[in-house]
Amino acid sequence: NNNNNNNNNNNNDGKEEKKKKQNITINTLTMNGGSVYNINQKDIEKWKRKFGEICKEICTNDEKMWDKWIKRLEHEQQLPLIALHVPTAHPQLHCSSYDAILSQLIEFSPKHFAECVKLWPHHIYSVVTVIPKALPRLEQKKKNVHLLLALAELYRINQQLDKSVEFYLQWGSEFLEDYPLHFDVCELLLSQERELNRSEKAWLLARKQKTQLKLEYDNKKQRSKKYGHRVHPSPLPSKREGGEEKEDGDLGATTSLKSTVVELDLHGEKEYWSKFNALSSIQMEVFSMIDICQLFDTVRRFLLYVIEFDCMQTVDLLIANQSDFDINFVVELVQSKIAELSKGTHSHSLVVIHPAATPITPTTPGTHHNTYHHPKVTPQQKIAYFKFFL
Repeated sequence: NNNNNNNNNNNNDGKEEKKKKQNITINTLTMNGGSVYNINQKDIEKWKRKFGEICKEICTNDEKMWDKWIKRLEHEQQLPLIALHVPTAHPQLHCSSYDAILSQLIEFSPKHFAECVKLWPHHIYSVVTVIPKALPRLEQKKKNVHLLLALAELYRINQQLDKSVEFYLQWGSEFLEDYPLHFDVCELLLSQERELNRSEKAWLLARKQKTQLKLEYDNKKQRSKKYGHRVHPSPLPSKREGGEEKEDGDLGATTSLKSTVVELDLHGEKEYWSKFNALSSIQMEVFSMIDICQLFDTVRRFLLYVIEFDCMQTVDLLIANQSDFDINFVVELVQSKIAELSKGTHSHSLVVIHPAATPITPTTPGTHHNTYHHPKVTPQQKIAYFKFFL
């Protein structure tokens, strides 16, 4: 009897705990502050972050329970709270449930919208319903990389490959602005598995010689400062690759790091590079669609985007299909782009470290904290990239 009583008590405790979690989710959802458990605003934010996990614990594999909560959350416009926790199989919910979640993600969280489009099996929701809802949102949030990528994926799923390529290229144009490494010609050449041709080897050799000259000049400058001598103008070219002007403050940005503590967001760094590493598979996908479906009209309309996306594969594409492209027009277009970029080079410089927008309290007296920001692509880097393409 005692054992039975203990089991009943345990069952009752489990039901009470489940009921408590349900009440907490209701309080979180309706933002009442917690009539039952007196949850304050700080706790509401905490429970909002845990809301999806709690729903998963409560609903488990109960399809009716999931439908109940999805309807409630849809009414409260809080479906993004469970988007990454809702089951996509065992049970698979009704198509309208997934459509509703994606619709609210389009509005409130484009990043998670793109994640769900990538991760969810595409047969569980209606692609033809979701696309018309995403397009107007893109008009409001122009050049949003998450919406562009999601739409590219959706059009690919819907077998509208010309539209898919178009949105992938627009996504690439925005996405690559944060990745100068993509436009580094030397890195591009060194990553090639094939043997380089003569002009490519000459490009690498010239860069190596220029780097060596700069190193020798910097060493000479440091020695002169140490012994109090004036540094005379050097024959070293005052421009970097692509024509970037050398500024006095540029060296200071690196040498001052000795007395600076740089705050690195490790999670952010991991996400930054994982996105860049995923680029190669998207490049292969895009050029495969272009080649197989002969989407040359799309290439002609977005030629500069195509070159920026992957200049090496663009060269291969143009050589393999010379009869479909006017090479003189391609050259003139790229030269025009280089001239356009050259007009604005005097106002741009590559800065790697910027002070944090919100000061961080120093942990050591006298230590100044900075936050590391990845640099944007400069016009000089793009000029060098397009010149290399030519």
